[in-house]
Amino acid sequence: MWSLLIAPAGVVAAVLALRGVVPHPAAVLAALHTATAGWVAVAAASEALSMDMFARQQRRLLGAFGVAISLPRAEALTYARSALSVSMPAGAVVSAGFAYRQYQSRGASHRVATDVTILSGVLSMAGLAALYAVWTGAVVVAGPVRAHPSVAIGVVAALGGGWALARHRSGRSRHLAATTSHEQPSAVRRAQARVAARWPRAGRALAPVADALEAAAAARRRDLVVALGYAAANWVADLGCLIAVGHAFGLGLSVAQFAGAYLAVQIIRQLPLTPGGIGVIEASLLVALVAAGAPHVAAAAVVLVYRVLSCWVIVPTGLAAWAGLLSARPRTHRPA
Repeated sequence: MWSLLIAPAGVVAAVLALRGVVPHPAAVLAALHTATAGWVAVAAASEALSMDMFARQQRRLLGAFGVAISLPRAEALTYARSALSVSMPAGAVVSAGFAYRQYQSRGASHRVATDVTILSGVLSMAGLAALYAVWTGAVVVAGPVRAHPSVAIGVVAALGGGWALARHRSGRSRHLAATTSHEQPSAVRRAQARVAARWPRAGRALAPVADALEAAAAARRRDLVVALGYAAANWVADLGCLIAVGHAFGLGLSVAQFAGAYLAVQIIRQLPLTPGGIGVIEASLLVALVAAGAPHVAAAAVVLVYRVLSCWVIVPTGLAAWAGLLSARPRTHRPA
């Protein structure tokens, strides 16, 4: 019911926002011929890296629960999930369901498949939140120098140092979950019980999340840290694709301006107005880039090429991977 009301409102808002922003198609087509091929190649490689990072995140999470999956199969699953998310009604749900069945086909129990599915979403959101935090810090603290390349190098170095420190500490606390008393409910479980006592439906909905977080507490800290790193790298590489396309058309925006437009769109794309955010993402990104100071025609060309690389090229590849995964012989399921 709500989706029937929200979707028209989103379309109306997009139309109003795009008034005077969308250039003539002939001008956009002419601009496409001005793209620098080298930067487009960098953008394509960055998007491929983004998909690879998500595949490695899935593989690491499954490995944390004792489920083995090869990297090529994880890559195929990643492309298949992306294609289903974009091309199917309720694509996010269909994609998650397909991943759940694939986890089970690799030997995961019902509990493990559910925990990995939920943790994957939690870590993806945590990775995006980390990107928001880095961007906010760059804007607030760095000021005018935030667009200098050395800032990006410093951020990467800081993230790498943080990852190394967390990995070192995980070696000291690896057995924390094993030594924790199970006689008392965890903080997560107590919070879920309080919600359930006041709002029973919300409590039942949060029960699988609480299960997944408890399972994460029992997993090796190193696996979770590495999986979170892959989740953050997935978002950063996707942002890198947009920045590279922007350079291909000489958009003239700083890294911080690209990141601001990208992150603003990530908020909007969480609203399930259309499958895969088709139309909504394009409109929102175009408005954001123009608001950041990009010329209308060049911004439209950037949005078009970015979405081709990050969405439309992936769909046929992902559907082929989906068909291949369906035809593969499943393993025997582990007991639930």
